[in-house]
Formats: sequence, structure tokens, C-alpha cells
Amino acid sequence: MNPSRSPYRQLLWILLLTVAGAVIALLLYVILTPGLSLDYEGTLLMGGTVLLAILIAGTFFIRTRETGLQKQRAGALLMGGLLMGYALVLLIFLFFGGVRRYGGNGGWATPLALRANFIPFHTIGSYLSAWANDTINQNIVVENLLGNLFLFAPVGAALPCLFHRQRRFWIFLFTMLAILLLVEGVQLFTGTGSCDVDDVILNLAGALLAYGMVAIPPVKRLLQKCYLAQP
Repeated sequence: MNPSRSPYRQLLWILLLTVAGAVIALLLYVILTPGLSLDYEGTLLMGGTVLLAILIAGTFFIRTRETGLQKQRAGALLMGGLLMGYALVLLIFLFFGGVRRYGGNGGWATPLALRANFIPFHTIGSYLSAWANDTINQNIVVENLLGNLFLFAPVGAALPCLFHRQRRFWIFLFTMLAILLLVEGVQLFTGTGSCDVDDVILNLAGALLAYGMVAIPPVKRLLQKCYLAQP
């Protein structure tokens, strides 16, 4: 096979063009929208949009250009790359975003009582109570509760698609708990964010929802048909 015609090289080029197009479109939107700045939430949105564009373009390419075993390998490569890309976006959002939230040179300037919560459902209850009493902006509640719920959903969907062992519930649950506890611990001890057991609860719930979704037979068959999940 001519190396210049390699399907993997073609896949790489189409993904690079897709990323470039998505980034240019988002940057134009930011530039042309008055008063809009790209904060850490914007970075998360931008990264998610680019990864979604890659997913769509990569799936289309694999479905139309690859054959046989190459499709499964290309699909696994695509999903693995997307997972690593999303992990990078999460690292930026979770650890570098904490400096902005707490100000100064880091979160250590904020008392531990304001950076940590080890009482389950305390933060969730506080948000819901404040919302019910109309003492907090609704957008803040939605951003913190629904945002945390869906933050690790892509990870929960990708792991069982990539790894057969992650399709076993208890292995998946242990893996997600280990990841989430590591994230919260690093945020606490580095002062780059808050350590909240409710974050773990919401993140884990979202990951489990995604895990359940990809396990539904029609969804599982669709993912396998698109070569995004291993048979």
C-alpha cells in the first residue's frame, strides 16, 4: 500500500481539518460577539464542540472509507483519542479553573471550610434550598448541579466502549470512583479547587447514566455499527 494513501493518514488529515474548522468557527463567534470572553467554562464548551466535530467527522470517514478489521481499529483509535482529548479539557477546567475561582495565587488563601465539604448532599441541598427561597440565581444552580452531573458523562460512555472489562458494573464503578476521588484529592491538596463529596456524587451519577445508556441494546448496536464500540 502506498503510504501516502494510508487510510490512517487520510483519517488524520480529515480530523485535523475538522478541528481547524471548528476552532475557527468558535473563535469567530467569540470575536464577533460583543462583550463575550472565553473563560474556563468557555474553554470547556469550545473543547467539547471540537471533540464532537471530530467524532462526527471521524465516524463518517470510518463508515465510508475503511473496511473490515480496519474499521474496528480506526474506531478504537478515534474513541481513545477523543477520551484523551476530553481528559485534557477536564484537566484545564478542573485544576486551572480553581485559581480563577478562588483568586490570588491559588485556593490556599481560602479557608478549608470553604474549600471542602465531606457531608453528602449538603451542597446539593443548599443550592436547592436557596433556589426554592429565590435567594440565588437560577443559572448558578443549573451550572453547578447539572454541570457536575454531566461533566464526567463522556468518560462514563467511552470507557465501556473502549475496554471490555469496563462493561462489568463493579469494575466500572471502582474505576470511576478512583478517578473522581483522585481529582477531588488533588484539588484539595494543591488548592486549585474545592473538594466536595457532592461533586463526586453528581459526577458519578452522570457517569453511571452514560454507562447505562451505552449498555441499552439499540444504543450498543448503533455504536458497534459505527465502530465506536468494540463487539
